[in-house]
Amino acid sequence: MQDWVTTKDAVRILGIKRQTLKRKYANPNNGFLIEGTHWKHGMYQSSSKVWDINACKQMLLQQGYTFTKGAKEDTKVSQ
Repeated sequence: MQDWVTTKDAVRILGIKRQTLKRKYANPNNGFLIEGTHWKHGMYQSSSKVWDINACKQMLLQQGYTFTKGAKEDTKVSQ
């Protein structure tokens, strides 16, 4: 199930910094979050990205990321 959220919501739910999410994890050259699967551009050039929060959480877990109490717990990771 896909639950698309804004960048603002994604960083709050995942408990990571905006810059880390966008510039490191979603970097097309060396990031592990893939455009079209984990995130996508908005309709316009100036629109912000949206994130499939469940797919992002699953990939972060596969990469060894540990969620702390700061990460919102009511968004479930799809199995």
